[in-house]
Amino acid sequence: MRAGGTFEITRWILGWGDAAEVMRPPGLRRDVAGIRKHFQTHGILHESTPDIREHLLEATIIKEMERKTSSKFDGILGQIQPVRLYGRLPFQVPIPFSASEGRPVPCDRGGHIDILARRRGKDNRVRLSVWELKRPGQINHAAFQSYIYAVVLRYMLRSTSGEKWYRLFGYRGRVPPSLEVESVVLLSETMKHAYEAQVDTLFKHNPMTIDGDHIIPYVAYYSWRDGKPKLTSFAPPMASKRTAVGTTG
Repeated sequence: MRAGGTFEITRWILGWGDAAEVMRPPGLRRDVAGIRKHFQTHGILHESTPDIREHLLEATIIKEMERKTSSKFDGILGQIQPVRLYGRLPFQVPIPFSASEGRPVPCDRGGHIDILARRRGKDNRVRLSVWELKRPGQINHAAFQSYIYAVVLRYMLRSTSGEKWYRLFGYRGRVPPSLEVESVVLLSETMKHAYEAQVDTLFKHNPMTIDGDHIIPYVAYYSWRDGKPKLTSFAPPMASKRTAVGTTG
């Protein structure tokens, strides 16, 4: 990763609030600590804002994904690893539009996938897993956001640069004839009913199969315990069991 200087790195770190800590180099650690102390002293910096809780959620999930053990997430989700650049940095794949309104909206800044991971299923296949995270009590258009990003990822892999993307995502060999991309939403447990209603609409109006490739929705729930999120479940939504999945192509 390249940056335009230490201030650009400092600004990025501060965006994570208390979910990020600089270990080294000492100069950067000192600079970040100094800025935080200044604004906390004057009552300007508040670490417990909603955005900070979402950053903490993301950082906690990525850290747990990175553990080299099948007992990660208390065994609920053992065979998963985040996609990383240069083997170190979590890759928040940029998307050329925002999907926060539940539909693709072109904008200058675009959007990004919260977490892109590779997950090994019970059939031993390793699938790309697109995660959309929401802080406690929030859902917005999460099911649609995750679906849109998963579809975009599918088109990226079917583009003329698809083989390069595939290798960048950590795979060897060629893009398979039939792709399966997981569309995952991570929500607090209080959002179960709201999510099932939303994903039911998603299934009714959007294809899950595109020219032989498949989008596979999942939902993960968490509770907030002792100041940190804890994953409690990971499974397909109930709507997938009662709704016929359409195709296109």
